[in-house]
Amino acid sequence: EFTGKLLKAATLWRDPTIWLLSLTNLTFGFAAAFMNGYVNASFTKRQLGADYVGFFATATALTGAVVSHAFGAVSRRLGSKGPIIFIGSLCFFAIPAIVLLVGDGLNSWGYGLIVPYLLQGCGRGVYESTNKGVFADFFPGAQAEGAFANSMMQVTLSFAICFFFSSLLPREALAAVVLALAAATFPCYAQARRLRRISSKEISGAANITSGEEAESTSSGEDIEATSSAGTSAP
Repeated sequence: EFTGKLLKAATLWRDPTIWLLSLTNLTFGFAAAFMNGYVNASFTKRQLGADYVGFFATATALTGAVVSHAFGAVSRRLGSKGPIIFIGSLCFFAIPAIVLLVGDGLNSWGYGLIVPYLLQGCGRGVYESTNKGVFADFFPGAQAEGAFANSMMQVTLSFAICFFFSSLLPREALAAVVLALAAATFPCYAQARRLRRISSKEISGAANITSGEEAESTSSGEDIEATSSAGTSAP
């Protein structure tokens, strides 16, 4: 089963849109590992204790569940998922931005440390709802299983990589990776939409040309048949 999913995922690797749409997955994975591997250990646990790590993690999950429904309704009303993807990228961007800008000042935030967890929850809500809808829109039907296999692979690998390097790299380096991925998310999404529109126009144009050729062929056949009938009926 795993091999089958991997093969289906691999069939889409030549399509640039699968990589352009990966940014939300990669950002979510890196941001989650950044929170778990760095923020939890460096600030929350030290200031408030291990119990609050679990409490704030629960707040993240609850926030994600609530905003996923809200963002779904908003995207349906707007008729576009782009603005929600942009909001999600801003939430992910804000987490390392706070760490870098405030720095050691976070050591005095206390209960205010819940802010980055709520931001992570908002980003998670976008990942779990709108982002999955984007993949379904871009890769419908038989491509869906391969697309979602790619999505899961991207999140898992990014989380593992960031969590592994959390103990090796300084916070500035880890934060910079999350910042870069978050900043690139919406531009890459917009590029994926542009490529898909171009592809759709090319397919539509080819279909119109084929239909025109078939109509012309049919018309020519009818003309030949009419001429032949006229010649046969002439005295």
